[in-house]
Amino acid sequence: MANIKITVDGPLMDGHKVTFKAPCDCTRVDKLDVRYVKDNAQASKLFTMKDSHGNDLTGLGNLFAVGAYVDVVLDTVNGFAYLQNAATNGYLESKMLKEDADYPGCYYRHVNGVIEWENPPMENNEVYRTTKRHYGKPVYVQSANIGEIGDITEFHIGSSAHSIDKIKQMEIELIGTNGFHYPVPSVDISGNVTTQWHVNKNGDLIINTFKDLGSFVCSYYVEYTIK
Repeated sequence: MANIKITVDGPLMDGHKVTFKAPCDCTRVDKLDVRYVKDNAQASKLFTMKDSHGNDLTGLGNLFAVGAYVDVVLDTVNGFAYLQNAATNGYLESKMLKEDADYPGCYYRHVNGVIEWENPPMENNEVYRTTKRHYGKPVYVQSANIGEIGDITEFHIGSSAHSIDKIKQMEIELIGTNGFHYPVPSVDISGNVTTQWHVNKNGDLIINTFKDLGSFVCSYYVEYTIK
């Protein structure tokens, strides 16, 4: 049998384990044709079968007897489906996402003893290493409400334990007592810069304000790699 078609609920996520029922007595399979939901429409992606060590997998013997339940871990980056029914190794364990018991709906995996999050719980001011990569490096994410930013100042945000290399995504906003939301950077109606952000030579993320912002409250979300 060349391809096996299976359907999953919702979008594809790297590292998710999928279980399907063998449609026939199969001693050979080249690819899994996985149907999933993308942008509210059906999409499909082909995955090449691999064994638990990453070797090509074609002869499956009785494992694919009709009605047998087969478990695979989907590697959406490389387009591989790693068989779980056979003896697994550390790579498969690192690829498979697990749901956090304290944060239902939040999934993580272990990579060389380090936790990487697919969708972190985003507790205030906590730093999370994610499954994302940017220029080949792991992406870290942090969000926080840091309260009133005050007068003209230079305000350091982020984790002092990390020296930032590259910013992948940045969202900073100031919320006034009038309920208005102002982005950073920003300018006033005269065209003067009122706020901006930059990363200094030490890898620190800094917000600069150039006027008295009174009781404006600052919150931010940042994805970055480290040096």
